[in-house]
Amino acid sequence: MLSSSDFPIDQAIVAFAEFGVEATYVVMTENAVEKGIIDATRQVRTFLRARDIHDYGLQLQGEHRRIDLGVVLDDSVVPTKINLYKPPSKPDPRLWVLVNRGAAWSLPKYAGSGNLLAIFALPEGQLYLVNVSDETTFASRHVIGSPLHSLLTHKKSDEKAARVLAQLCEISRRGFIESAGNAPNSVGVLLEALLSIERNNRKTPDIDEEIEVKGSRISRTGRHSSKVVLFGEKPDWTISPMRAADVLNKYGYVGKGAHWRLANTQSATPNSQGMFLRVPDSERVVELVGRRLGSHAEVLFRWDLEVLEERLLEKHPKTYWVGAISRRTNVLNEEFHYVKAQFTRDPMVANLGPLIQAGKVVLELSFKRTITGGESNHGFNWRMDAVNRHLLFPPLIVHDLLLEEA
Repeated sequence: MLSSSDFPIDQAIVAFAEFGVEATYVVMTENAVEKGIIDATRQVRTFLRARDIHDYGLQLQGEHRRIDLGVVLDDSVVPTKINLYKPPSKPDPRLWVLVNRGAAWSLPKYAGSGNLLAIFALPEGQLYLVNVSDETTFASRHVIGSPLHSLLTHKKSDEKAARVLAQLCEISRRGFIESAGNAPNSVGVLLEALLSIERNNRKTPDIDEEIEVKGSRISRTGRHSSKVVLFGEKPDWTISPMRAADVLNKYGYVGKGAHWRLANTQSATPNSQGMFLRVPDSERVVELVGRRLGSHAEVLFRWDLEVLEERLLEKHPKTYWVGAISRRTNVLNEEFHYVKAQFTRDPMVANLGPLIQAGKVVLELSFKRTITGGESNHGFNWRMDAVNRHLLFPPLIVHDLLLEEA
């Protein structure tokens, strides 16, 4: 549906991302122009639910809910309401932009068939609608003092985030700090310990279930040396043709200690085992597929894409991505100096599927069967290279921890 708009959706995403804002999008149809009624697509429903604005899943058939909406023009914001409802005789939820009695403004006058509308929210939850296809209105985002520019640059003060930043600055001022080892995750383990965060596998953020903290190694020029885990999520076993043990049997190999193992990265490009990720256009799923069986690739695991989007939102509503310079003190231990932190919030979940398809978000597997028959599964970790982070997380600000005033 979005592909039928008269404004390229990818350009709209980039335009909002410049301001660290995520929007959800709808395309005006002839019916929408005539009646002001728009289908609440899955993307719209996910956007509203993730921001605790409205949950269509809890709404009864025939139930209406009206909330405030600001319609953005090039020189003003028109206050009105949007009616979120489920028709009593149809399963598809709807949006209905209401018009105040006697108002000069109306949706049919504001947008035509094929126009791309963006719905976005301020941190406080107030909803706004803007016609991206209206060249004058949308170009006003770059005009300082215009309604759209003012809304997109609005930032809510965040005392908890400021408190965590002060702690990170204090840690940075300590210089190099010795870790208890030199494993790949030592940089994150030490940072969590310094912040008094207990080791965990929670799906929610580390601090007050609100702020996640991720540590990674960087070079002295600031380049991150490895992909960082976004979240962990196992396949949906109800729709997956195979189990982990089956895949280990078929695609595993003899590893260190003569153990049978499978430890590799899955991306959109086939790896040495012939395994790769794909996102079928006709379905809201992600598939891990293996070697071809005739003209078809063998499907190993499946994930519901909406579940992956929800995990991303759960884990990263607000995140500090902390970079540390490392040095070795001996063959066993490593020291870290935490020097940089990037703060992000509200990941652009609509980009997750396309980024998996493009190979920017990857999956790491680590299965093992010992020579005595014992099996271990270290999870299904979805990772992303820091250089591509801006495609999923609108960057708000980068902090030099040594120079930051705490």
